[in-house]
Amino acid sequence: MKKIYSLFICLLIAAGAAFGQSTVTLRVLDSGSNDPVEGATIQSISFNGQTNALGEIVINNVPDGIYDFTVTAECYSLGLGSVTVAGADVVDETAIDPEPTNNVFFFVGSPFTLSGATINLTGPNGYDESIVTGAILGDLFENVPIGDYNYTITLDCYETVTGTVTVECLGGGQGVSVFENPQEITSNNVFFFVGSPFTLAGATVNMTG
Repeated sequence: MKKIYSLFICLLIAAGAAFGQSTVTLRVLDSGSNDPVEGATIQSISFNGQTNALGEIVINNVPDGIYDFTVTAECYSLGLGSVTVAGADVVDETAIDPEPTNNVFFFVGSPFTLSGATINLTGPNGYDESIVTGAILGDLFENVPIGDYNYTITLDCYETVTGTVTVECLGGGQGVSVFENPQEITSNNVFFFVGSPFTLAGATVNMTG
């Protein structure tokens, strides 16, 4: 009888320990495509982990309560989430936004930068910004929205340079880089006006150099 009583007590303790212990599945999705985000880090006071290929982490034996957490991932803005556990398993989804902008770095010249060149950058939604070069290590367009852009580089006595650049997240805080080396103009037109007030017809102009 004593053994039966002891066994009953053990079962009660085990049942009490199991009560309120649930499995929580946290899923992270891209807010635009709704695709799972692999490798996102989920952190809270009570648990943390990285999402798998399904965009999920699974936490077992979670006591009842409310759990706030953060979600971080390369090329995404910080996400915030909260999950409530109340005696049952929970599946919770958090959508995070792709980083909306990146910096675009221009190095104009070689091996040193050319000072005074105008870089004009145009793109989606009427984006149209210009900077004048002068920094020793290159020049920067900050917080350029993600997308495809055209650029034009002009400087007196140098050939005009045009090109395209895709602004995207490269991870690790890395900006987008563009390297261009405008070529110096080596020729020009020479205009002769022979005569006054009218031009003289039939004159031969010989030019040597």
